[in-house]
Order: sequence, then C-alpha cells, then structure tokens
Amino acid sequence: MKRISVLTSVIFFSSTAFAEWHVRQGPQVFAFDPRGIGVVATVSAKSPSNGISAHLQLECFVHPELMSLYGGIVLSRSTPTGPMSYRIQFDDAPSMTQGPFSRVNLTSQSFSDEERKALLTARQLRITLIPTKPPELSYEFDVSGAATAAKTLACKEYRRP
Repeated sequence: MKRISVLTSVIFFSSTAFAEWHVRQGPQVFAFDPRGIGVVATVSAKSPSNGISAHLQLECFVHPELMSLYGGIVLSRSTPTGPMSYRIQFDDAPSMTQGPFSRVNLTSQSFSDEERKALLTARQLRITLIPTKPPELSYEFDVSGAATAAKTLACKEYRRP
C-alpha cells in the first residue's frame, strides 16, 4: 500500500512540475504567410478573461535568408480594431508596458526578442492586453518548460551570408 501512495505522489508532482506545453502540427500564427502550417508549441492560460481564452505559441519562422524562433499570445476571438498596448511580467520582475502597436492580426500579439528570451527562462508570465476599446484582457501562464518545448521545434537561429 505504501508503494502505491509513493508512486501516486511521484506522478502527481512530476505532472505539476512543468507547464503542459503541447507540440504539434498547426497554423503558424506569426509567420508572414497566413497559410503557414508547421510544428508549434503551445500552452494555455490558466483561465479566460472576459470570455476570451488564450494560449502562448512558439514557432519557427523560416525564410530562405533567415530562421528564428517567434512567439506570442493567441486569442480565441478578435479584439477591437486599432493599436494595442500590453503590460507583461515574468516571475517576480517588475512589469513593463509596451506599445501601443498597430496590428495586422486582431487575435494575436507577438513578443519582442527580449520577451521571447525571458519566456524561455521564466516560470510564470502575466500579461494584460490593453486594446483601444475596453475591456482589458488579463492572463496568467505557467511557462516552466518553455525552453524544452522550444528545443523540440529544432529552430536554429541563422542568417544566410
């Protein structure tokens, strides 16, 4: 009986130790080709905000002259048109407000290179999207394991000479 409870504890702790990043074939939201399909890594927000759910997505942007890891937040439905700011916080670091940025896509917001790099080493991410028209959308993510998920994408940073 003791062996079963120990095994149950190990399974429980190992399943909660890292975020559940899912690596699969799917639409590449941050690629410039809207028909782009490739391997993506995603993790869902802990809860929806104002009826809109969200996930983070990592993907490789591939072009004949460069390849790079891209990422950002993807929403389940469109936000109001117009520029959007966002406030982002990794772990216990101070939050930073970015933007407002004009947007091509009303259901996603990409991260800067600095934010993408911070994501790969963080455990928690809090982000509030601030569209020009209310409501604000606030999300929290367990991003532990992001670096491992990114490695499975086999995305190499390179530029062609």
